[in-house]
Amino acid sequence: WQALEKVVAGGGGVALGFGQPRRHDGGAVGKRKRGEKDVVSAPTHVVVTDNVDVATREKLEREYPGARVVTREWVASKRRGDATPVKTIKKAPSPPSKEGTLAVVPARDPDDALPRHHPNWALIHPPPPYTAEDHVRYGRRVGARASKLERILSCSFNAATSLNESAVASMREMARLELQGGGMRRQHEFGPGRQTLNEKELQYAVAASVLRALPARLKTYGDEWIADPGGVVPYLGAGTCAQLRQMVATGTCDQLEALRAGAEGGGVLTHVRSGKVRSAPADFDGGFGSIAAGPPPTKTKHGHEDGGGGGLVTVTVASGAVVGKIDEAGAMRDLRRLPSIGEITARALIEAGVKSVYELKLDHSSPRGVSRSILTEKQSRCVAISDDLLSEVTASEVEEMRARLLAAARSIRVFGDDDDKNSAWEVVNVGGGRRSDASHDADFIVSHPLLVRNSDMDGVLTRVIGAMGDSILREDTDFHMLSIGRLKEYWRGVKDTGKNKKGDPKHGFQGNNDCYDKLYGIYRTANGAHRRIDVVLVPRCMLPFALIGWTGSKQYNRFLRRFAIDERGLILTSHGLHRTRDRRTVGQTPDDGSLELGLAPEPPAPSLDANGRDWWPPGWDPGRTIECERDVFELLGVPYKEPR
Repeated sequence: WQALEKVVAGGGGVALGFGQPRRHDGGAVGKRKRGEKDVVSAPTHVVVTDNVDVATREKLEREYPGARVVTREWVASKRRGDATPVKTIKKAPSPPSKEGTLAVVPARDPDDALPRHHPNWALIHPPPPYTAEDHVRYGRRVGARASKLERILSCSFNAATSLNESAVASMREMARLELQGGGMRRQHEFGPGRQTLNEKELQYAVAASVLRALPARLKTYGDEWIADPGGVVPYLGAGTCAQLRQMVATGTCDQLEALRAGAEGGGVLTHVRSGKVRSAPADFDGGFGSIAAGPPPTKTKHGHEDGGGGGLVTVTVASGAVVGKIDEAGAMRDLRRLPSIGEITARALIEAGVKSVYELKLDHSSPRGVSRSILTEKQSRCVAISDDLLSEVTASEVEEMRARLLAAARSIRVFGDDDDKNSAWEVVNVGGGRRSDASHDADFIVSHPLLVRNSDMDGVLTRVIGAMGDSILREDTDFHMLSIGRLKEYWRGVKDTGKNKKGDPKHGFQGNNDCYDKLYGIYRTANGAHRRIDVVLVPRCMLPFALIGWTGSKQYNRFLRRFAIDERGLILTSHGLHRTRDRRTVGQTPDDGSLELGLAPEPPAPSLDANGRDWWPPGWDPGRTIECERDVFELLGVPYKEPR
């Protein structure tokens, strides 16, 4: 914007190009000495006086097609970071005008609020400072107040009792569209193999959870909870509160409309200041500038970014970032809902003009369909049964799958002729089904009380799947992915105490992924319907952690794992709980997978309190190990919540 301000200083009315290759021949000073001008063949902005008439503006728009006509005031305000584009996309309806400061809402109607004893009120009214009893029971710091994470973890996230579900739906839609446009694959920060979160998607996902837990309804534009951003409701900053004020007043907001426009084919990806990418329509600036059509920026021999011939604003682009349209990212996401359709196949289909599962079904049913030359036989089978695979799994189908898995596990007779031991198998439905949410697949954890270590599980999952017969579609003809023997990868990550490429200490194996033996497959029901099924075989010593990780929800697990590492110095995964400072395992005897790597056997380590000191909850000592999910919560110092 310094360059634009130079045009203003020169009188305005001059076209200016951005995104040009960086020059190293003296820069602006040298060009002024030589009498050169900052004018390029494809200008992006035309600066005019503040009182320019409509006829002059239209003339300039015709003379410079594709350029943005802006006023001097716009340039000055852009410098302050509060300008909006002159040409805009569809905007949300304007909220009611307010004079002076936003009004504080009086006491809330009982019909618009949860009962005062409801735990979600802790989100707004933190409990009193912690006492010595709180330290003994939960490991909390005496005299301290509840942190944001502690307050949100004490809440219930129940859609049935949510008072702001329309705003929740809008925030979740924004999160989904951000993920389409930016996504995980576009955010390589530490090189190949290490992917970071889309920070905008995470922001909206967090806001959706907070809104669902909010104990009263947001009804007015001037509601005190969003009029004072950052001062009342945790995790709702100034930007999110501004969006909420629009939603409360109009039912939508500018950013949601921008993302929707991008999803409909009118958008490109834009870059945030860190160099990561996110989505926005071509006409939407969003405060950072957008990338126009053309090749992505590349490094010059001097190590600077080259504009790539067409970019509006030159920015640093993380290695591996791809500039593309959000609607194409949406097509990629839609096509990959089908099992066996991966990134390469989806990209080929998009290039051939097939951009949705619906279009793929129509194309594949035609003798001359382009997809016929792209898809393999297994992929073609998935297209043929796509209606089944994308339908919700019913409760009766889930129970049929669970019973069939249990019978198969008992039939392989791991314990020979000992019927009592062979009958002790357990099969638990996890995922959305355990939370009573509708789901398009069924997830099951299979375990046995006597199969405690990883070595006890060798070959077991393969035998169980084989015993299910034709209920599981075969590997040689249909989608069928079996992942076996990866637990050593987990222990390597846990014990890796080095630093990442940014110089920060590694926190071991994190995220929602795990290294259990598992099947991603297709189940054929007794009625002939085809349903997606995931089967996870878990050693008994890790079962409580697998249940927490696989039950979810994803956002609740994010809150819980962030609390563990930020406030207790612990690494919580779907396999175990570990201390960051010495990587000792908390409340568990280390699995034999760690012993195979040459790691010394250690007794269960104590947990850590909020002061970072060794701490055992009441009733715990070095001789006790984790047996259930409640035990994990006790060692974290978090009140236990039922998975519903």
